[in-house]
Amino acid sequence: MSDKPQVAEGATSQGQESINWKQCILCQSDADKKELVQHPRIDSYQRLLNIVEERASVHDGNYVEVQRRLQSCTKNTLCTHQALYHRSCYADATNKDQIQRARDRHAHALATGHHTAKKRGQKRGSTEMDESGPSTSSPATPFTRSHTSPLDKERCFFCQKDDGEQLYQVRTVNAGQCLKEAVERSKNDTLITRLNTCIAPGDAHLIDVQYHNICWTKHVFHGQREASTSGRRTGHNEPLLQRASLLELINLIDVQTQNQAYLPMEHIETTYVNMLGTEGLDNHVPTFNRKWLKEKIINALPHLESCLQIDRRKSAVLYSPKACEESMVHSAMESHGDEEYNMQTIYRAAQVIRKSIANFTKATKDTNAIDVTSDIHDVPAELYTAIRWIMMGPADSLKTKKRTKAVDRAALTVSQNIMYGFKSNRQVKYKPTRETAAFRPPHARENPQVLGLALTVHHDTRNKMLMDLLSAHDYCVPYGRTLLMETALANAVVQNTREFQGLYVPPFLKKGAFVFFAVDNVDFSEDTADGKGTTHGTITAVYQKADVPGEPVAPPFRIGDAHSLSVTPYHADILHCDKPKPHVAKRSDHFVASNGISGSYQLTQLGWIVDTALSRMEAGEASSNIPG
Repeated sequence: MSDKPQVAEGATSQGQESINWKQCILCQSDADKKELVQHPRIDSYQRLLNIVEERASVHDGNYVEVQRRLQSCTKNTLCTHQALYHRSCYADATNKDQIQRARDRHAHALATGHHTAKKRGQKRGSTEMDESGPSTSSPATPFTRSHTSPLDKERCFFCQKDDGEQLYQVRTVNAGQCLKEAVERSKNDTLITRLNTCIAPGDAHLIDVQYHNICWTKHVFHGQREASTSGRRTGHNEPLLQRASLLELINLIDVQTQNQAYLPMEHIETTYVNMLGTEGLDNHVPTFNRKWLKEKIINALPHLESCLQIDRRKSAVLYSPKACEESMVHSAMESHGDEEYNMQTIYRAAQVIRKSIANFTKATKDTNAIDVTSDIHDVPAELYTAIRWIMMGPADSLKTKKRTKAVDRAALTVSQNIMYGFKSNRQVKYKPTRETAAFRPPHARENPQVLGLALTVHHDTRNKMLMDLLSAHDYCVPYGRTLLMETALANAVVQNTREFQGLYVPPFLKKGAFVFFAVDNVDFSEDTADGKGTTHGTITAVYQKADVPGEPVAPPFRIGDAHSLSVTPYHADILHCDKPKPHVAKRSDHFVASNGISGSYQLTQLGWIVDTALSRMEAGEASSNIPG
């Protein structure tokens, strides 16, 4: 029994051939026994039977003969006999491109009544590319540029369709040269016209050529495979198929590393081997190995880096430092399922926010004042929006204005604290000489939140320990920085008093507008035995309506950066003041200097003065003594 071939169960058809179950069921050969797949899955059996039946129905090569052997077999029959097959035979049988070509050849034979081999990389039908090809063009009517539509760079270079499939971009000079060779080999006037928009025919990457992956495979990859096969027949040893596969792989890796965190080398190797096929892998120069493939990829894409996984039994990982950090790669590789995707999403969002903080620039700093009032323009819009979404979701507002303002204020506060605690890439990579070295205070990212809180706490408490505690948690600037700001503010006030002989004049006062004063005493040591040694100071507060037009009385403040805590010394001479002599006040009809003041403004202020005087009089006190 062992010397005779075993026949499949249930084989009643006269045309069915015998099967040797100890050999590959596809090629019926026992060569390359190491490549035989032992104990395949039952799903693989069913898939193989379906594909063999389909390829036999379109009269594809030797699959008609294979179908005769397997026509009465089921997946259970194959599983019972423990059917074997070569890994390469299974790969050729299930190759999607070969199946599609077989379908096209069969459809063409049915339509024309005779079979013609279809050239790889060209699509049959009444499309624009085929109409302009060499097989249909007439010598009497030469092809001109007006016979085709202009190239739309937002669509696929080959099919010019917008079907929602992902578009890939030609990024390297080698890919552009490969495209040029494929277009010239096809002799398609439409494609040649589209490529002539380049300054040089091989500069496809400069005009941002985009393509579908399947279109590139048909027109470039398969075209170079044909050239490689014909080159071997004529004695040329150039591995064009190998070069085309490598170029396509490098393009895919470049795109994927911009969107994903990492690409394991084992997955890259599997993709490359599938592109080559059995024939390309057997004729590979030099003998294929993973180290050679990794070196080729790193040389073509120098911005990629490689790192080992925590589990050393697994292959290395290629990643782009711009898209992810090594620690993030390790954490993502340890995650599974939705957790991995969520970590990658959070990481990409963090990279966007870090970039927005690093590139954020505020308006020119006003040296006339220290800004302690914050708004949304003090932080990047991306950071503020992310914090607001975390707090209340994508809602624009809450049920009441008060609640909405509370969330907006909290989001603005947290955003400013994050900006103040932000560390640049240079700070992260810097290695200090001492382990105890801390970060320098980020003066460039000081914002109203950290400045205003420091000045307010120091003004109200004068507590250094409290300020050191808040500064240690990045809530405000350090205590020393606060003192320097107060010193700079004091020096600006001293400079103002120099110009007015010891009198401080606020910068907001305008000439030609009414001012109002509030005067009060500041007395010290009044209760003395003899009344001597007392101090009677007077404080005068001045008020004026905001946004009054006119020229300022005092020049604006110039608040610089104080380098020490010493205030600029200035002493004003206090003149001797004799006791005023009593005198009777004289009535004057011109009690207001009205030069340059409009009449309506004078009447408004006069009414306000009269109304204030009458409101202070008690009942019955107002009489005819009021002049008028």
